[in-house]
Amino acid sequence: MPDIPQNIQNQAALIQDRFNATVTETREDPDLTTDAKMRRLAGAWVDAEARMGTLRQSFEGGSQQSVESLTKQAFGATGASGADAISVRDADDRASRLEDADEALKLLRRAEGNGDTVLSRAIAQHAFGRRNDFFGGDWAGVVDAYSEAHPQVASKISELANLRSESIKSGFAAAFVFSIHKPSELDRMGLHAAQAMASK
Repeated sequence: MPDIPQNIQNQAALIQDRFNATVTETREDPDLTTDAKMRRLAGAWVDAEARMGTLRQSFEGGSQQSVESLTKQAFGATGASGADAISVRDADDRASRLEDADEALKLLRRAEGNGDTVLSRAIAQHAFGRRNDFFGGDWAGVVDAYSEAHPQVASKISELANLRSESIKSGFAAAFVFSIHKPSELDRMGLHAAQAMASK
């Protein structure tokens, strides 16, 4: 997940601001009973959560597409049919069973030597997923070896690693940017209960 663009942050802030305005208007409306105020607040919250959810899905969907695109560019497309599909599945299964980076590096070099690009890709992608593991050896070294053998994709692998690293930081930011700050009247109410109240 890349950094949240300013225009997305602005849209999220607008949703929150409109919700806050509705909360203020509802609280100050002398013609509403306490029960009516709660129903209006509940309905406004449900609507704001839905709008914020749509905005977040739009942002995260675009981010996921970036990750998938970079993964294909870095390690090759996995879509195949017939005998090729079987070969891809077998290679992925073989790579997924690797628990030791030294073993993975040996198998990678053997695959490269034999021109087995499908197995080489599968090993590199498996190693990439484990490059931050504390156990199992130097998985990052396996990725580096693949990058050296395929310099044309080295920059894509680096870009993908940066994108994954940024996603951790952005996750915390997203939790703040896309959250709706509920009024105290709704503190003990879950979304389903608010939906039920608003529909009365």
